[in-house]
Amino acid sequence: MKAIERQNILIVSRRLDIFRELTDQLKLKYVVYFAIDDQTTLEDTMTIQPDLVLIDVQLPESKGFIICKQLKLNDKTQAIPVIFIADSFEIEEQVRALNLGAMDYLARPFNVEVEMIKIDNQLQSYQALKKLKCEVIKGNEFSKHILENEERLKRIVNILQHPSETIQEFLDYSMKQAIEFTDSKIGYIYNYDESSKQFTLNSWSETVMKECQVKQKQTIYELDKTGIWGEAVRQRGPIIVNDFNVENPLRKGYPQGHVHLDNFLTVPIFKKNKLLGFWD
Repeated sequence: MKAIERQNILIVSRRLDIFRELTDQLKLKYVVYFAIDDQTTLEDTMTIQPDLVLIDVQLPESKGFIICKQLKLNDKTQAIPVIFIADSFEIEEQVRALNLGAMDYLARPFNVEVEMIKIDNQLQSYQALKKLKCEVIKGNEFSKHILENEERLKRIVNILQHPSETIQEFLDYSMKQAIEFTDSKIGYIYNYDESSKQFTLNSWSETVMKECQVKQKQTIYELDKTGIWGEAVRQRGPIIVNDFNVENPLRKGYPQGHVHLDNFLTVPIFKKNKLLGFWD
């Protein structure tokens, strides 16, 4: 099988001869890194994110096995394949390595052809695993998008089928549905008169008045005195601000005591190209 070019391999050993023997062949196809102890290995693995780790069994104090165990217990590194290398392998060492999650082992003197096949196979398998994970993530995101669209349609149907006896009841119910769907805390509905260019507050969510500490509350606003929330009228389209705390040239701020805003959405409502009001 053809290996993916320029994948990263991390070799963990204190023996320079091991590094030289392996690097001479590996560097032709891969980017090779070298670490000498357990602490360096963990730090390098987090930084490099290698596609394969080769660990020398002859590290003192059984540190090779300790490193393997640490890699397999860490969520960010546990999927990275590990191969042990040694001058010779006792059966007990082979069993211990495999039980810790190692995928294979290489014994010296290295047979270049055999060892490269083993390494290539592990790299190919890991590459396939990463690709599969990406596809699963994309699939989950797509499923989430479908569920959100279904929920949006459900809310619209609920609004259209709601047995409202008055226009005000219909508007209040619509605002409640919109607040719940967008996971918002507060909402308003304003009527707008294009001839006078004035906004008149029509409806507001239940929590607004409890949180609002503005001393002189207004219900009528002039368009030319509004900031970013008036842009829905000036631009005749919805306005979305994902971070209201970031500096924005369209924002004029809000009066002292106003409800704190993190995100902002305002949607104009038209009828036959005539602006009737907006929801935010």
